[in-house]
Amino acid sequence: FNSVISPLVFNDVYEYPIVLALALLAAPGAKFAVREDIKEAMPRAVLLGVSVLAVGTLIWFEVLPVYTFIIPVDLFVVFALLWFKYPLRQAVLALSVVTTATLSNGLIMDSYKERSFFGVYEVSVFEEDNVRALSHGTTVHGSQNLDPETAHDPTGYYHELTPLGQLAQTHAKEGPVAVVGLGAGGLACHHAREVDWTFYEIDPLVDRIARNPDMFTFLSHCAPDAETVLGDARLRLAEEDSGKYNLIILDAFSSDAIPVHLLTVEAMQMYREKLSENGFIAVHISNRYFDLAKPIAKVAETVGMISKVQFFSPSDEEYANLAYPSNVIILADNEKAFGATGKDERWQPAIPSDKAVWTDDYANILSALLKKGIPWL
Repeated sequence: FNSVISPLVFNDVYEYPIVLALALLAAPGAKFAVREDIKEAMPRAVLLGVSVLAVGTLIWFEVLPVYTFIIPVDLFVVFALLWFKYPLRQAVLALSVVTTATLSNGLIMDSYKERSFFGVYEVSVFEEDNVRALSHGTTVHGSQNLDPETAHDPTGYYHELTPLGQLAQTHAKEGPVAVVGLGAGGLACHHAREVDWTFYEIDPLVDRIARNPDMFTFLSHCAPDAETVLGDARLRLAEEDSGKYNLIILDAFSSDAIPVHLLTVEAMQMYREKLSENGFIAVHISNRYFDLAKPIAKVAETVGMISKVQFFSPSDEEYANLAYPSNVIILADNEKAFGATGKDERWQPAIPSDKAVWTDDYANILSALLKKGIPWL
């Protein structure tokens, strides 16, 4: 059920709470029986039933917003807990979690959701910010302003003020560019028509979303000629000619995590081979839980490259203009390759980790875990 049926019939990962509820139903001693003292609970049950009907009616006639459906769901749970014997009560509680999760997705926000082998993608409209955003798991992977006048101004991590925005403006017009990770295609609007851009994307669903003008128009408007190479970026980049790219941008995420096999010594050696004489690599390392600058700087040191990092924190005004906090580390064979960026004080030398370097055979993820007050890490 979990492995074969669920990915085909669900647009989200509903199988876990469902199987939890089914397991509770199968608990030893589960009985489909009501309490003997139910007569005493009847007045409260009637009151709950009337309340559910009242709330449902108000939602139906749009007096209450649609998300208040949570109220009748919760009232039903209370009623069921009064009515049923243990352990059936637990199953009812678990089923209520499933119901709430299922109904809330797509009702609270105007959203489109689809699931692939690589996870669940959601395209949502946030009316208060006037943006449409693409999310994978708990992380936004691109957003577009819905105002036609500013619809093709890069936003989020790709805003002109962010590290990736800075690099795209100063270096992405000098020669061929490879971008690992497509997202909503926000980087595409830094694309210069005379320069070849190639996006490497492992999930065909992401490419379909980014190229659907009913969802996002970055690619169709700014870089309709940009190619998307589908498949694992490390394998597909390895097939390219040596010295092909002036800039390689690693912007691949699975929810909040960068696939580690893209960050090892062997991977970096391969990227380096694909760079032109004065080319360099930029790695988007924004993360809630891991400090990736140090292990990547260690990898750079091991393969004989230098690295610089920028931690960007926007002002309140910049954030209101959709410039998101983001961190990027850049790697090159020498200082000259960075050009003007190398003299920009916002980019500081990255400090290598004092732990073992990450390779295809060894990567200690816990060594990069942000301490955040945990003294033994």
